[in-house]
Amino acid sequence: MTRASLAALILAAGGGAVAVQGQTLGESTVTATITQRFEFNDNYSLREDPNPAAFSDTRFGLDYLRETSTQRLSLFGNLGLRLLWEDGEDFDVTYADPAVVGGRFGQDWADGDFDAYLIYSYRRLEGTLTPLNDFEFVPISPDALTDFDGNENRFRGGFDLALRTNSPSSYIFSLDASKVDYSNVDTDQTDSAVPRDVVRGEALWRLRLNPILSSAVVASYDWEKAENATDNEIRTAAIDAGFIYEPDENLEVTAGLGYEDRERLQTFSGERFTTENNWGPAVRGSIRYDTPEEFSLFASARYTTAAPDPRWNADLRADYFLPRGVLYARGYRDYGLNIDGDDTLFYGIGIGLEREINSLSSWGIDIGGRNEVDAENSEIAAIDRIDATARYTRALTQDVSATLGYRLGLQTEDGSAQSNAVFVTFGRSWSRRP
Repeated sequence: MTRASLAALILAAGGGAVAVQGQTLGESTVTATITQRFEFNDNYSLREDPNPAAFSDTRFGLDYLRETSTQRLSLFGNLGLRLLWEDGEDFDVTYADPAVVGGRFGQDWADGDFDAYLIYSYRRLEGTLTPLNDFEFVPISPDALTDFDGNENRFRGGFDLALRTNSPSSYIFSLDASKVDYSNVDTDQTDSAVPRDVVRGEALWRLRLNPILSSAVVASYDWEKAENATDNEIRTAAIDAGFIYEPDENLEVTAGLGYEDRERLQTFSGERFTTENNWGPAVRGSIRYDTPEEFSLFASARYTTAAPDPRWNADLRADYFLPRGVLYARGYRDYGLNIDGDDTLFYGIGIGLEREINSLSSWGIDIGGRNEVDAENSEIAAIDRIDATARYTRALTQDVSATLGYRLGLQTEDGSAQSNAVFVTFGRSWSRRP
């Protein structure tokens, strides 16, 4: 996962999507947020047979931030209560998904830095439409959410460590791990959502040759495991060498060529077999361009033959800063294990615009799409999802804001489904120095 993806997740997890955030009051700040959302949806579960519903979400968020010139500590939590009126069902009082708790710690020193995070999230998956309001790699099948009853527990953690950053020879180490598990699952649905573990590690050695050019050696190891009927497991190791071109502080271009080895193991009739063993060349490249007041771009891509068929993945993040707003784009293409534990291609794209009307109000629009394809058999019907959201936000007081919006959801599988939702959200925040 890129650092941009992680930052987006932590900001989303922090709570108070529409609440006005308090300003830093010295080194430490505690911010409490409460939001109240009312929504009517004409197809709550996004299925061919629509099920209208109305609900009210009350969410509470608490954030602690301590920041000095060399150290940062952030702790956050967010949970909510949902009152749900669903057509044909009894009135229900339940959780407002997701419930999130986590933290992040950063430390800088003269020639290095360290950044670590840990996040836990809980969701109740009972036919609830999950908006595509972020574009990071989250391997959960949209169709499974409409048919599956149970609870999802997701743990994620990782770190980045940079050493000797002021020396000609420097190093960067990173590790990201996640675990997805399920509880309160009906016996006949245990094959529809399987526990999964993912660990991804990378090490970079950079040797500066001159002020604008460096050589780079990158080694990585990925491990994925799913507790499905065959205990699907994929191990991928890679190493490559290349260069980093950095003519100024705004531009960085990287490229590398190397070797990748991929192995897949599965269990049949109680015996463990290596069902795939592929190796071959791999090539990667990336570009970063950043002018803080005008434009920000990060794009990366990788191509490898170390798979039954050649594969490529990519990531894109771009922001164009307007005089009174921002236009942004997000995109990704990646492989991983889906909710059934099968090898799957995930890809998606999103664009959005945030625009300030005046000092008190703003409007925004987001359009996002996502697709899944079976990596072993592209003839299997793909899962398509498209979401679009339009909203208007106004500050009612210094600490209170309101958002009025509309969301369109589309899904295409064997059939198609559409949902239309209108919502209004009120938010209030308080900030104090401990």
